[in-house]
Amino acid sequence: MRIRTVCLLLGAMLMAGCLPNLKFWWQKSLHPFYQPQDLVFEEGLLGTWREGTEPDAGRDDAGSAWIFARRETGGYQLAVGDGDQTNRYIAHLFELDNVLLLDIVPEERTISTVPAHNLFKVITSERQLAIAALNPEWVQGWLRENPGWLAHFAIVDEDHPADRNRDELVLTTDTVKFQEFLRAHWSEEHLFTEPLPLRPVAAWKKD
Repeated sequence: MRIRTVCLLLGAMLMAGCLPNLKFWWQKSLHPFYQPQDLVFEEGLLGTWREGTEPDAGRDDAGSAWIFARRETGGYQLAVGDGDQTNRYIAHLFELDNVLLLDIVPEERTISTVPAHNLFKVITSERQLAIAALNPEWVQGWLRENPGWLAHFAIVDEDHPADRNRDELVLTTDTVKFQEFLRAHWSEEHLFTEPLPLRPVAAWKKD
């Protein structure tokens, strides 16, 4: 791989809510966005990263932290936290048409939750990183205009049960079909959200 450092800015959206007009921040899928042959692993992703390009007021610990560690069974273990709360995920880095992408799914699986996959595009250069989420607003609008193209189901908004435009549409289409969708829409300006930066804080060290 040509890059040396990769990471994501999912915590900025999770902790700060960068998509305030949406009841749901990420586009959910019941199936992974990657196939086994798409997977890659970057050592440069391991470690601690924080939101923003520069520390605030000289404090290197300012901003929510994203910590990546190697997962024994493949991929990464990801912890996203701001000191008061930590969310844990399983993350897989993969490449599709020379585009670097990250699939994350919550690590916790309770009796009342269904783990959903979420997709992010990773943009990198030398010691610089930005990430953009698959844009749920654009995808949901596209699904409503093209309801038969990608399999999905609707979760009714309990506050507005009669308004179908407020339903959350969750992808149930298989991985191959969704990758065909991505290939057909790479050039779409709003397929992904505006990229956001992270800065490296500490190198990951094996115990």
